[in-house]
Amino acid sequence: MSEDAATGMETYEVLGIPVTVGDRQSMLARILDLRHRPEPAMVVPVNPEVLVIAGRDPAFSRVLKNTALNLVDGAGLAWLVGRHVGRKVERFPGVELVESLARESARSGLRLGFVGGRPGSAKRARAALLASYPGGDIWVGPPIAVPPRPSRDSAYAAVVRSAGVEVLLVALGAPKQELWLAENLAACGARVGIAVGGSFEILGGLAPRAPLWMRRSNLEWLYRTWREPSRLPRLIALARLPARVVLARANGRAAVSQPLARDA
Repeated sequence: MSEDAATGMETYEVLGIPVTVGDRQSMLARILDLRHRPEPAMVVPVNPEVLVIAGRDPAFSRVLKNTALNLVDGAGLAWLVGRHVGRKVERFPGVELVESLARESARSGLRLGFVGGRPGSAKRARAALLASYPGGDIWVGPPIAVPPRPSRDSAYAAVVRSAGVEVLLVALGAPKQELWLAENLAACGARVGIAVGGSFEILGGLAPRAPLWMRRSNLEWLYRTWREPSRLPRLIALARLPARVVLARANGRAAVSQPLARDA
């Protein structure tokens, strides 16, 4: 039996990229279970920008096709998959995934590692999370410089390995964070590596968070663009997603496939 069938989750291929749909509790349980696999595992929250980049970057696309789990992050992706399956699809944004892992760390002693983000954001995020979840175990890595096309970074990986991190959260922006994890996760010694984008900035209070009603209405992207005009290019990616869907259909391919079996 596939893992998805056993947990009530379903994995679909969205414009060639596998994306798993399910409730947050099941997703978190799957991520925690990945720690016990023989090989280190990657997890990526996926949004329209990620799909558009993957469509023009074969190396990035290959990484996403070989992760252990790709989550539904962006509102546009949730809408697209939900339209296919005929029901509302629950999002699991990176920032809320980090919060869930911090809560688990306080509960069980799970050792998390934070790498990347704006200067100082990881430390601020750590302080905020520990205030909310006392007793959590969160290590913050030293500053890291990563080129647009990341390669093996043995020196930095050795620093992470010496810290004994179990779940490594990397915030470098797509596609750098995913490409860096693909090159370095095994050498870091962590069991799970997760790409978390701008999560540290939000948790550390350096970037605005949308009001709860906007988050529940899948409008957080609009709020953040209004507060941070530098994010405007991301709206272009959101606009390009429907075009890619139309193009796929014109070429005789479904934008969203039927469920895929992902075995243990």
